[in-house]
Amino acid sequence: MEKIAHHTPLSGLIGDFRLSKDRLIRGVRFSAPIIDYKPDEVYSSIGILGGGTAGYFAALALNKFTNIPITVIESSKIPVIGVGEATTPAIQHFLFHVLGFDKKDFYEKVAPTWKLGIKFDWGLPGDYFFNYPFGETDILSAYLLNRNINYCSLTSLLMSKDTSFVLKHPDGEVHSLSSDLLYAYHLDNKKLIHYLKEKAVERGVTFLDLEIKDATLLPNANGINELITHKGEKLHFDFYVDCSGFASFLLEQKLVSPYISYKDSLITDRAIVATVPNEASVKPYTLAETMNHGWCWKIPLRHEDHRGYVFSSDFCSDEEAYAEMLSKNPNMERDAKIVKFRSGRHQHFIKGNVAAVGNSYAFVEPLESTGLHMIIHEVSVLVNNIIKFRKAPQLTDLINKEMNAHWDYLRWFLAIHYKFNKKLNTEFWVTNREEVDISGIEPLVKLYQEVGLLSRQEHYLSSFIKKETHDFLFDLHGIDHILLGQAVLPGKIYQMTLPQPDKWKASTEIWEKILLFTVPLREDLEILLANPHLI
Repeated sequence: MEKIAHHTPLSGLIGDFRLSKDRLIRGVRFSAPIIDYKPDEVYSSIGILGGGTAGYFAALALNKFTNIPITVIESSKIPVIGVGEATTPAIQHFLFHVLGFDKKDFYEKVAPTWKLGIKFDWGLPGDYFFNYPFGETDILSAYLLNRNINYCSLTSLLMSKDTSFVLKHPDGEVHSLSSDLLYAYHLDNKKLIHYLKEKAVERGVTFLDLEIKDATLLPNANGINELITHKGEKLHFDFYVDCSGFASFLLEQKLVSPYISYKDSLITDRAIVATVPNEASVKPYTLAETMNHGWCWKIPLRHEDHRGYVFSSDFCSDEEAYAEMLSKNPNMERDAKIVKFRSGRHQHFIKGNVAAVGNSYAFVEPLESTGLHMIIHEVSVLVNNIIKFRKAPQLTDLINKEMNAHWDYLRWFLAIHYKFNKKLNTEFWVTNREEVDISGIEPLVKLYQEVGLLSRQEHYLSSFIKKETHDFLFDLHGIDHILLGQAVLPGKIYQMTLPQPDKWKASTEIWEKILLFTVPLREDLEILLANPHLI
């Protein structure tokens, strides 16, 4: 690799490199409608049942974009699981542009690590892995010219080097690529929700520490009238947000919204979670490691890694999963926790005067960090439309249809991760390859195999098939990357001619030069906090 003279300024080098964020900006939009509604046409109070990230995100956004009083009802007797939280780039826009948090304050109090993407120990047997970075990539050029899709972007090369996007020149000059790259965060869940609640209290959200044991229905049984506490007290609100998690207390238990299981596509149903010391060796990605009966995440925080073995109880016991996890992480804490979940959604995102946000409405599984990603999307839909709900039942029907389609698409997108993973030949993985239902995305997979990368088709075809995807992040580029990363080759790939190979070579040379100046993640936060202009 060519060595750069010490007098080469970082600013000049970085000036040669820019990446577009257009896809992210288009992903989540918030607005504050200005319409002169009459008092009886809008909801006058909102009760949010449950805290955590779902409840606090909903409370903060509703508080900012409406004049409706917001009350969060949660019980301090319900413990916080406290696992590491991996996110997608949507969280940056939400925290700092939508909610208006100060980045320096957030970094100091929450101490995130950077997530540049996911490293998949996945696809082919042996030591094979592939990076799935955020942002613009060119996996076709990387595959044909470098014979390795991990050369697809600077972000991917940063992942391969286990380094941050903070640069430091020998003469002391520092620079950050944070404005040029798409990235997300790894977060300590306890620190995150403590921070969110602190901000919600500062902004005037009311909190009640109460246990809710029952609820009464409206006369037409198409909504909630009152919540009833364990002491018999009654709480009335015009509109309710169900953030009660998998219990789905209001939407499922009281309003009986039917549940649609994704079990035929996503067969995992529980996770063992534990922490492992990392000795300040922090990685800039979430690791998804193939295991005998599922897969294991590694979410790197500042002083420890959070590990979670996602598996299917149909293929092994909790004890067997724990033993396998311990064999690969001998220094993990012994006080591991079992988290049970189900993959599927309810028929309604909104029913009557209730909206369900987070696991109370839908959940796929932890792969690809869709949990907070979709909470942010659900909150955005809720905030943008709540002022119209009371007098527009047709709007509710249309939103339910679109939200259901969005979750169904995530089901199919995750299913191809399982269908084509050839890393191991255990009973679990053989069953996935032979039986997992990918029918909802199979036409796109077949088209990929027939005509090539879906995201590289001519404009008309690309815009036509893009309608089959429902997520701005996990779109045609995502399908291409996950399939090619698992060595599912697109049609006629070796007959393709790249129009500008010299330009690609020049780009990769710039990336390699930039890599010479990057600093490890254990040093990055200190540099950023000492240089707030870089944040």
